[in-house]
Amino acid sequence: MAAKKHSAFEEKIIAQCGEDAFKAAKQLLKNRRLLGAWRDGGNRLHGRFEPENGTAIQVELTTGGDSAKAICNCQQADGDRLCAHGAALLLHASVFHAPPETESEPNYYPGLRQEDWDGLAKRHSAGFQAMLFLESQWDNPHAPSQWENVSLTVKIHTPERDYTGNLNNLRQLYFDKNLSVVVHYEHFSLQEQQIIRFLALYGEPNGSRILLNADNTAEFFQVLIDFPRFKCGGKILKIRGERARAAILLQKRRAFPGIICAGAALAMPHARLIAGKSGCWLGRDGEYFFLPGTCEIGFLRSFFRTPSKTFKTEADKNDFLRQMPFPAVEIDAAEPPQLPAKLLLSGHFSAQEPLLQLEYRIIYQLGNDSIAVTADSGELLIANGIFCRRDLKAEHAFEQSLLMFGFKKAAAGKFRLFQLEAIGIFLEQVLPDWIGQTDRVILSGELLDLLCRNGGSPHIKLHCRCLSRQPDTLTFSYELSACGHDLEWSAVQKAADEHR
Repeated sequence: MAAKKHSAFEEKIIAQCGEDAFKAAKQLLKNRRLLGAWRDGGNRLHGRFEPENGTAIQVELTTGGDSAKAICNCQQADGDRLCAHGAALLLHASVFHAPPETESEPNYYPGLRQEDWDGLAKRHSAGFQAMLFLESQWDNPHAPSQWENVSLTVKIHTPERDYTGNLNNLRQLYFDKNLSVVVHYEHFSLQEQQIIRFLALYGEPNGSRILLNADNTAEFFQVLIDFPRFKCGGKILKIRGERARAAILLQKRRAFPGIICAGAALAMPHARLIAGKSGCWLGRDGEYFFLPGTCEIGFLRSFFRTPSKTFKTEADKNDFLRQMPFPAVEIDAAEPPQLPAKLLLSGHFSAQEPLLQLEYRIIYQLGNDSIAVTADSGELLIANGIFCRRDLKAEHAFEQSLLMFGFKKAAAGKFRLFQLEAIGIFLEQVLPDWIGQTDRVILSGELLDLLCRNGGSPHIKLHCRCLSRQPDTLTFSYELSACGHDLEWSAVQKAADEHR
């Protein structure tokens, strides 16, 4: 029978103790005779073995280089010569070693194209010249099974023209990196590039639309987190990035399916569920939350499709909760409360164009929490640790008031007014009237300056300088300005003649 081959480390120990002592060391460890091992402050190894012939055995090892020196009260160790106890201690200590301080670098395929950080920074900071607009053709993008598809319409917008984002165009953009002479892959933001990539690889054609099955829709929603131009039925859908977990929400003896997200509870009695391979998305009020797949997906689907459950007694409720895998949370109401909206208006006036630009944000406050949101934010907010609902009707009514007056909508929350006389009426009459009617309109410093001391359009400033003086004449130069812009005398005179 061939002799067992030893490792290089074991060969070094055998060289210091001999074959017989090495076998005895193995038996000591096999029979669990070592009571404990430790290192002292000088990094010396110590070991305590079970007593032999009534004497407790303790050994001390000093390691360094290729050899170890032992001191043992068995009297078998001699300088560089190890006893069986010293050899056993070395073998035992070799199992316990510190992990490597550095990880090995990953191996990359030699043909894989890599960009350095400078190149990545240039890609991110480049001015984006094209945008994607997505819309689901269904009133709800809810795919209850893997055989149903979500139908998407994609539009590509550029300053020159708009393009249909059918599957052929998106694949050409992704694989060829251009759609036409003026539309290139790098003209889109990095998130939009990933959207193009995903749809080009996993979408299926349906005329000018693109189909995604339920699994791919769930994966696609990961790409759409915080994407601002995704609509369904004309309403913006907000895909939230926070992870959520399922919970049972209790209102006295009534239970609702719900989630906990960012520490706040939200009832989901009629949630729209999109099941994927690694979790599912739950949607309500145009907002979707992701639940990681830590629970069987069929169980989750049935849980969220049960609107509520009422218990006859507290005992029934407690017995039910003990059987469920989700935490229970007490809530005051099943529906999130609606907060009153305050509008923060900022504006800039240019007399040369003429142009008045307005931009507004909405401020909501609950307790000590004050949240400023833009017009294209989601409907649900988290304030003071609870979910709340925005007052979208009040926000819509304000936008309609601006549009009715004559403002043009430039973007979400941004409006422009071009006619000089209309600008004067708005600043002199309309805006002061709004402020007088409610305390929910807050003006920025620049817009407040435009109202002047008594409300109205900006004052025109006249600056004169004497150029020459004669006995019977004085020669002056003058400058007319408003809001930092120079005005022509003829324009001012015309406005005065027309009582504007």
